[in-house]
Amino acid sequence: MLLGLLYLYPRFTLTTSLAVSVLILIFGGWLLADQIQWAQDRFRSSESERSALSRLPVYYASFRMFQAKPMLGWGYANFDQFDRRFQGRVADLPNDNKDHASHNLYLTTAAEQGLLGLGLFLGPMFWLLFLSLKAFPECQ
Repeated sequence: MLLGLLYLYPRFTLTTSLAVSVLILIFGGWLLADQIQWAQDRFRSSESERSALSRLPVYYASFRMFQAKPMLGWGYANFDQFDRRFQGRVADLPNDNKDHASHNLYLTTAAEQGLLGLGLFLGPMFWLLFLSLKAFPECQ
């Protein structure tokens, strides 16, 4: 969106972006200092790394579930019922034997609903993108 605005209104977009950036630098570091410090501590902790890496077997299970039933998937809201069968060891990560949620909308949709559901889910977005690109030369 910002690239489109920059293309259509270069001067306005640059001046507005510069003003907003200055305000964010001035007030962001002062008003949100505690929140920024908390986010940095949480992001850099070993617990967050372990939490992120523990989801890799679930992502791998989503992919394998999609490979097993690519057209129609395993059924809506059935991911948690079948994902444990498809989980495997990923690299040298220890298996914690916990049932993690996928936390990835696209992989879960592909596993549960297959190509049909994924196409119906993403279809309107791509159709609107196509119509936007088709109409773009007329805007100039």
